[in-house]
Amino acid sequence: MNLDFSDLHILVVGDSMIDKFVYGRSERLSPEAPVPVMLPEQEENNLGGAANVVCNLLALGAKASLVSLIGADEEGKELEGLLSKKLVCSSFLLQDKNRKTTTKTRLLIDHKQILRIDKEDTNYINPREEQRILASISDLTGSHNYNAVILQDYNKGLMTDNLIKQCIALCQGRDIPVFVDPKHTNFFSYSGCTIFKPNIKELQHILQENIPISKDYLDSAILRIRQKINCNTIIVTLSEKGAYFNDGLESGIISTEALKSIDVSGAGDTFISIFSLMYLTNYKLPKCLEISNIVAGIACTKSNVVAVSIDEIINHLKS
Repeated sequence: MNLDFSDLHILVVGDSMIDKFVYGRSERLSPEAPVPVMLPEQEENNLGGAANVVCNLLALGAKASLVSLIGADEEGKELEGLLSKKLVCSSFLLQDKNRKTTTKTRLLIDHKQILRIDKEDTNYINPREEQRILASISDLTGSHNYNAVILQDYNKGLMTDNLIKQCIALCQGRDIPVFVDPKHTNFFSYSGCTIFKPNIKELQHILQENIPISKDYLDSAILRIRQKINCNTIIVTLSEKGAYFNDGLESGIISTEALKSIDVSGAGDTFISIFSLMYLTNYKLPKCLEISNIVAGIACTKSNVVAVSIDEIINHLKS
C-alpha cells in the first residue's frame, strides 16, 4: 500500500483553537462543595481544530498551509508559537483584537477528565474580515499548486455562509477539490464541494431525528441531504461503528476494528486528514474509509490531541 503523500500540498481553512490539558491529582474533597480539590502537576497545550488538521497532514508526510482566525491575546500568541514549532507559516492568520482565541481547557485527575472550560467568541467575522480571508485564499490558491482545500468548520465564527460559497466557487474555477468537515450552522452552504463529511450526530441534528446505523436508513437520510446540497460524495462518520459512504452510485458502511478508546479529542480531524490524502492518491472509497477508520481509532488510543504518524499506521497494519 502506497502511503507516500510527500507530493501532496493541502490548504486548510477553518476555525483553529488551543486544546489545553491540565493533569493533576486529588487527595480530598473541598469543604465548600462536594467536588475534588485538584492539585495541578502538568500542563500541555496543543493545536486544535483546523490547526490540528494541519498537524495531522504534516505527520502523514504531506505539506500543509493554514488560513484561520485568532484573537489578539496571549492564547493567540501561544497558537502562533505552536504553529512555528511545526514550521507552519502564520502569515495567513487573521488577528481580531475584539475576539478571544478559542481555547478548550480540560482538567484531568488521574488522567480522567472532570471538567472542560471553553474560552471563545462565536460571533461571525464582519464583511471586511471576510474579504481579507477570501483574498488570502485567492492569493494562496493562485500562487501555489494545491492538491485540495479542506474546510474545517467548528462554528467559532470564521466560516460564514458567504465565505463558504465564495471559497468553493473559487476552488471550482481552479479545479481544486474541496473536502468539508461541517458543523450545524451553515450545514447546507457547502453545495458544490467534492467530499462532504458530517458525523452521525450532526446528521441527526440537522434532520431532527434519531437515525439508526443501517445502510437503508442512512441511504434515506442522505437522499434528503442531496436534495439540498449539490455534492457527489457524502461520508458520515459513525464513531466506533465505522463510516458510511454514498457517491450517488454506490453506498455502504465500512466497519472498524475495536480499539481501546482513551480520548476521542481530535479524532474527526485525524479522519478528514488521512481520508483526503488517500482519496487524492486515487484509492477507492471503501479502502479510504477502511484506513481512515483505523487511523482515527489509533488517535483515540492516545491521551490528548495528538497526530498519528505514517510509521504508527504502518506498524499497526503489520500487526
